[in-house]
Amino acid sequence: MKLTQLRYWGVLLACALVVLFLLPEGVMEATTGQGFSTKLLLEIIIGYLQSGKPIANITFTTYGSTALITAKFFIVQLKLAHYMKIPPKVMFLIQILGSLLPCLVSFSVGWWFLYSVKNICHPELLPKGSPWTCS
Repeated sequence: MKLTQLRYWGVLLACALVVLFLLPEGVMEATTGQGFSTKLLLEIIIGYLQSGKPIANITFTTYGSTALITAKFFIVQLKLAHYMKIPPKVMFLIQILGSLLPCLVSFSVGWWFLYSVKNICHPELLPKGSPWTCS
C-alpha cells in the first residue's frame, strides 16, 4: 500500500482543475473582492473517484486548493508589482526564488532529521516518550 494512496492521475487531475478554475475564480475575486472556495468541490470529486481512501482525499484536496491559492497570490503580487513599476521578469524571478528556497530548506531539514535522529523509523527502539516518529 502506498503512503498517500493517490495515484499519478490524481495529481494530474488536481493540476487540471486548478488551471480550469483559476481564471473564473480570479476574475470574480478581482471584480467583486470576494472569491469562492473550490475546496468542497475538490473533496466531492475525489471522494467520488476514490471513496474509502481518506489520505488520498486529503492529499488531492490539499494539492488542488493550495495550488489555486498560491496561483492567485502570485497574480496579486504581479499586479502590485505592475503598479509599483517593478519589471515583470524581475518580479517573476523573485517569486520563483521565493518558492524554491522554502522547498529546498524544508526538504533539507526533513532529510537531516531522517538521518540524524537514531532509530527514527523504529518506534520500539526510541526512548519512552520520544516525539519522533517515521511514517
